Amino acid sequence: MSDLSNLRHRLTRRLRALFDRGALERELDEELRFHLEMEVEHLMRQGLSAEEARARAQREFGGEARAKEAARDARGLRVLEDAGRDVRLALRSLRRSPAYTAVALLTLALGIGATVAVFSGVDAALLRPLPFPDAGQLVVLHETNRKYAEMHFAGANFHEVEEHGTGLASVATYGEDTVTVLGGMEPRRSPSALVSPRFFDVMGIRPLLGRGFASDEGAKGQPPAAVVSHRFWQQVLGGDPSWVGRTLRLGSGETRVVGVMPQGFQFPAGVDVWLAYVDTNPHRTAHNWSVVGRLRPGVTPERLGVELAPRFASLKAELGTEMDAEGVTVTPLQTFLSRESRTPLLVLLGSVGLVLLVACVNLTSAGLARAQARQRELAIRSALGAGRGRLLRQLLVESLVLSFAGGALGVGIAVALLHLLGAGVSPLSTLAAPTLDGRMLGFALAVSLLTGLAVGSAPALHVTRDLRGAMAQGPSGTGGGRLRGRAVLISAEVALALMLLVGAGLLLKSLNALLGEDPGFRPERVLMAEVSLPESRYGKEGSPYGDGDRVRDFYERLTRELRALPGVESVGVINQVPLSGMSMTSGFMVDDGTAVAGSAGYHIVDTNAFATLGVPLLRGRALSEEEDRPGSPHVALINRAMAERYWPGSDPLGHRIRLPGMDAHKTEWMTVVGVVGDMRQDGLDAAPKPQLFVPQSQRPERLMAGATVLVRAAGPLAELGPRVRAVVRATDPDAPVEVSFMADLVTGSVASRRLLAVLITGFASLALFLAAVGIYGVLAYSVAQRQRELGIRMALGARPGAVRAMVLRDAMRAVLPGVGVGLAGALALTRLLRGLLYGVSETDPSTFVGVALALTTVALAASWIPSRRATQVDPLLAIKGD
Repeated sequence: MSDLSNLRHRLTRRLRALFDRGALERELDEELRFHLEMEVEHLMRQGLSAEEARARAQREFGGEARAKEAARDARGLRVLEDAGRDVRLALRSLRRSPAYTAVALLTLALGIGATVAVFSGVDAALLRPLPFPDAGQLVVLHETNRKYAEMHFAGANFHEVEEHGTGLASVATYGEDTVTVLGGMEPRRSPSALVSPRFFDVMGIRPLLGRGFASDEGAKGQPPAAVVSHRFWQQVLGGDPSWVGRTLRLGSGETRVVGVMPQGFQFPAGVDVWLAYVDTNPHRTAHNWSVVGRLRPGVTPERLGVELAPRFASLKAELGTEMDAEGVTVTPLQTFLSRESRTPLLVLLGSVGLVLLVACVNLTSAGLARAQARQRELAIRSALGAGRGRLLRQLLVESLVLSFAGGALGVGIAVALLHLLGAGVSPLSTLAAPTLDGRMLGFALAVSLLTGLAVGSAPALHVTRDLRGAMAQGPSGTGGGRLRGRAVLISAEVALALMLLVGAGLLLKSLNALLGEDPGFRPERVLMAEVSLPESRYGKEGSPYGDGDRVRDFYERLTRELRALPGVESVGVINQVPLSGMSMTSGFMVDDGTAVAGSAGYHIVDTNAFATLGVPLLRGRALSEEEDRPGSPHVALINRAMAERYWPGSDPLGHRIRLPGMDAHKTEWMTVVGVVGDMRQDGLDAAPKPQLFVPQSQRPERLMAGATVLVRAAGPLAELGPRVRAVVRATDPDAPVEVSFMADLVTGSVASRRLLAVLITGFASLALFLAAVGIYGVLAYSVAQRQRELGIRMALGARPGAVRAMVLRDAMRAVLPGVGVGLAGALALTRLLRGLLYGVSETDPSTFVGVALALTTVALAASWIPSRRATQVDPLLAIKGD
């Protein structure tokens, strides 16, 4: 028999020992009987009678029980049998204490479940390799200069990297967008990405059907080509393989579908359609592209950055103000994708770890009390021959049985949490979603094992330390006395809970401050209708922009019809809604200058956009239909941040601005005619940046790709949505429209902060509850064990108030040191929250003091019931009970 077969045979036999013990015992009996009969026959052949031979054989075997034990030892079954017996004893012991078992299971399930759920998020976002071949070689590149640490690439600068980046095996650009899809039940807008031809080669993923892009696809003059996601293929194309090679009405018209990506490919996240595109814009200040590359083997991101730096330095020296980039940064793709979620997830993991620690301390305290109550039982077992190691093993097995059962329940809780928070977790992770898999189950198993050992060790070691002394004491046991060592556990619980509560308090205060920020506009009662126009009807041949006259006519007809709807106060149009995540910027020149003076956000608005948004005009005049017509001198409005940055202490009105790398008006000068209030474009926590607004009547062509029609209503918005959608359909049946509420946009902009604050607050509340239960449990047990002492005190004249004060004083002696330690720990740990706070310091005194007072109050409340119970002890019964 081979070693493997032998091992398999031994394992099978040992498993049978656990689960089919009767059959194994019968087999052992038959084997012993066989050997006994063989020995009897052997002795009879030597001349002994049958009786003499049997008696001698039995003497030589040493008795049936001893022979069986020897056989079991020889088969290596003793350990498994003992383990099985320990588990059965543990289950019987836990069944005798249903209340303790239920509380312990619930505590462990909550602690382990929360830990596993958060770990799965950390694993998905930070630990698990990206789902691309050799993902460690993927990097993202940004341009950089003295003002900006990271900028998107200009197309002309990307070609420099493509040509001179010898450390790159391949490199590609991508830019996220939306595309209009026609031909289905209704027009729809689908998330899309314009990518350079080598994009899929860089990512190392081959299409499931068809092919990626050919090297010349996307270039000017080539027929449009698209690769679609598996989701798009299933939902829009019906999963029909024959769509590969056929044309689809996407954006500018007929586009040939050349491939379908495999299920699960999601880069950039959420994209359904990848369109080949090669940027030929010669301007080096039009920063429109993200760049992803694959390093050659042996090349590091740092080495690539050093390699490209001289090229960009020489270009900057050669081109001067025509180029604003001065260098390149190279970042591993996984680091780039996870950097926004890294700190929140690690803070969550640390918080849930503190909760698990509180749960462990709580259960250790309860385990100590339970073990002391069983000390006499254990002393009797010791007197009957059970060694300390045997008793220690039994107590640890009980703890492990509890922790594994709690871990199993915790996995269920973790799955439920991930399901409930499915949409909410996404702001904290970027590419991969947390799932129940082998890594998650392995982590749950490891946490359960460590928890069981941590919770069970201290009570087991403590209670088996002096079993002879326990035997010598009376039935009341040795558990009486004051809090003693368990005071340390109470202090630890209080300290851990306080650190979590301070963190939760700071995050809630930060969220409140953030929600109190003025966004610069009034989102209430504003409905947003996102509209994009099919290029087949509104596009201009040979141009990425639309036909200005047709686009302008569409929006003028649409806004006119919408204003006629009952209940509508105002209607406006803007191409980039604040807080939407859209950010289109451009460098600009001032007053006939030829050098780039700065950069600003670029917006196209109609004359009613600011009135609909509720943005005030601070200086100059608003846009006017009469004055700012097509063909009239171009004008612009700027926001206050731009006025203060570029014209500090002077009047910006009358100055002229030109955008050299934007739209089809690169040489057109615009006169600043007004200054409007600041809107928070990038987030409520981001300071307003310079913004430039131009009238759609003079530059409507960019609105073809997408614009948002803003409708301010006098009444409820819910009834207005279907009517707005119907008006868009009536204006152009092929124009896809998506309706939403602006208030939801503001709320969604703080979704990740809100989720983090809610989760941390939930964990802190759980820790506070566990600490309160722990304080109550320890004090209640202490009072029960001190009944005789308390009875004697009251028999000698102690008043109830003095007894109550004594119990509360004992509790505070344990709680207050924990509060002190917790405050010190919070001062150290809240520094980690610095980047997540807004409008509040990480050492905010009011939060620290408020949490300390609140926790002390809760501790007093948890101590009150045991202290009252202490005053209700009958002195006579207490003394008789001894």
